[in-house]
Amino acid sequence: MIQERMILLTAFDGEDKPGRWCSLIDQAVQNIRKYMDHPIVLMTDNPGPYMGSIDYITHTVKGICKGHERHCYRSSNYWRVKHCLLGYGITWLYIDLDIRIIHPAFVKGFDLAERFGFCMPPSPRAFACIENTKGVDAIGRQDKQAEFDSIYSHATSYITGVMFMNAAVGNAKSYIETYVGLFETEPQRGPSIAIKAAINSGFAPYVLPPQWCVTYHNMDMIANNRYAKALALHIGDEAVAEKFKDLL
Repeated sequence: MIQERMILLTAFDGEDKPGRWCSLIDQAVQNIRKYMDHPIVLMTDNPGPYMGSIDYITHTVKGICKGHERHCYRSSNYWRVKHCLLGYGITWLYIDLDIRIIHPAFVKGFDLAERFGFCMPPSPRAFACIENTKGVDAIGRQDKQAEFDSIYSHATSYITGVMFMNAAVGNAKSYIETYVGLFETEPQRGPSIAIKAAINSGFAPYVLPPQWCVTYHNMDMIANNRYAKALALHIGDEAVAEKFKDLL
């Protein structure tokens, strides 16, 4: 049975970064349309001039936990995963506005999500202990930087800028509900929530190969491997955009 597939984008500018994310919507949509024609949903706090370039717009509140470090645009991880529960049975691709698809094999993530329920590429940031030391909410977490004495150090760190999701497949719903609940009670970075949700729910997302989102920390590994083909690039990292400029 062919399942319905949709694409989700978020553009939460918030009060502290006006115009930053909304300015990237048209570029992201043009890139997506080169590789797939599935309906696109935009979740934004500033729907203004973007009615013509996408299929649906959901006007959300600015964020959760007013006064918390993760309010406004930093609550994007919460809304993108929670939305998967609202579109139950749909296979969703969430993709950040500063990620560019460069190879048609990227869309195979839909097939994997329809077998495993939830798929994300791994983040090399964990290997450099960056998740423990960077970001407004890193301080105060239980992991100890540069050591391997916490469960986070033994778990796969995920990139949450590319996610293929279907809450109706297997036990993915329990994972997603756990993820959403944790964000409501313990807001923190998306990759941190993703790990803790896997621990608490007993469901681990399928780990896509790193080619699904090439970042600054793994770009040399991909570029120098003649067998590896980058499928999508995090051009928000200027070094990545420069490294693969001939493919953009």
